[in-house]
Amino acid sequence: MKNFILSLALLLAPALASADVEVMAVNGSLVAQEQAADFEITHNEYYRYNFGHVWLNNRVSAEFIVTARGPANSIIRGMRISGSMYDAYSNCPRVLVPGQSCSVFVYFWPRFEGSHWGRLDLAFADKTIVIDLYGWGVR
Repeated sequence: MKNFILSLALLLAPALASADVEVMAVNGSLVAQEQAADFEITHNEYYRYNFGHVWLNNRVSAEFIVTARGPANSIIRGMRISGSMYDAYSNCPRVLVPGQSCSVFVYFWPRFEGSHWGRLDLAFADKTIVIDLYGWGVR
């Protein structure tokens, strides 16, 4: 019975891990946003990042460092980028141990003049970090 309980605890440990993570921008400022009050309590964190004015058909990047602050491992469930002028990739593993960092690179590549919105969602076991993206394409 003791072995069964120990095995069950080891199997469930990743699912029960708390995502105590921090995100910061390497080249620019990541601004925290207040979450709108609603009836559902969520554990999401909201930020915004402005790429500024970018020449048409030029690509600029932003690097976001994700760091696990512990005490438990942080499980990364997935990453999603939206917005037709944005692209992203990551070198993040599925599990971050406390103190471990990884990078998420977001690219803004305007092909049309004007404002362009996007969003980066980083989903963890118990919260999602949402970064609203903005940039302006100029000739």
